[in-house]
Amino acid sequence: MKFSIVLAALAAVASAAPTKDSSSAGKIQKRAPVFTAKTFDELSISGGTAGTAKEDALKKLSGLPTDLTQVDKADITFLNNVNKIANQAERGAYNTKIAETTPGEDALALQRAKIQNKVLKLTATVMQLQAQQAQGQNVTAKLEEETKKLNKNIADDQANKGKTATSLKFNASTDNPTASDVPKDDALAKKAGDVVDASVKAAGGGTAGAAKTAPKPKKTANKVVEAAPADAVEDEE
Repeated sequence: MKFSIVLAALAAVASAAPTKDSSSAGKIQKRAPVFTAKTFDELSISGGTAGTAKEDALKKLSGLPTDLTQVDKADITFLNNVNKIANQAERGAYNTKIAETTPGEDALALQRAKIQNKVLKLTATVMQLQAQQAQGQNVTAKLEEETKKLNKNIADDQANKGKTATSLKFNASTDNPTASDVPKDDALAKKAGDVVDASVKAAGGGTAGAAKTAPKPKKTANKVVEAAPADAVEDEE
């Protein structure tokens, strides 16, 4: 049911896009890309208070055509690059800052912002996979997996509704995500996760910290995304 709800919400955002242009002869014209290059800071939905990350992410990424078979290749690449730079921000900004923060409310506020960032990243990923699926690629298993992650992080964000989230800036752009690449650091992620756990415990064990930061064991999917290497979705917790 949650899987269907997320797909319906994303479809509603797509339906807000203008209909495709036609010539006087009735021939379909090639649709121009919807998205243009954006920096991470321009795309970020983190900060303020938690609770509306789902809506904020959909607003940031609105405009795709209702007919996903018509999504331009450049827009699929853009969504994949949103995934990449948001993932880099988790590693290079949020994990680093949380790991060096004393357990307490400051760490929890950073974690809430990280969850908001996850919602943005995973929304982009699900939209990318939906378009690839509509265009004939076998991504069903990956789409289900990423939608499950998205639902979890949306729930974590909503569980913290109204609580402060501290955003961080990160120097990255969708037009050159490799320039801001941050290697995966499991030790740093675990340290950040430990800080969040200690912060939640100090706060009484409530939902203030929500999802842990430490990475999860990798699972072997029974299907793979059939896409060009540039469009491969980066997995992170």
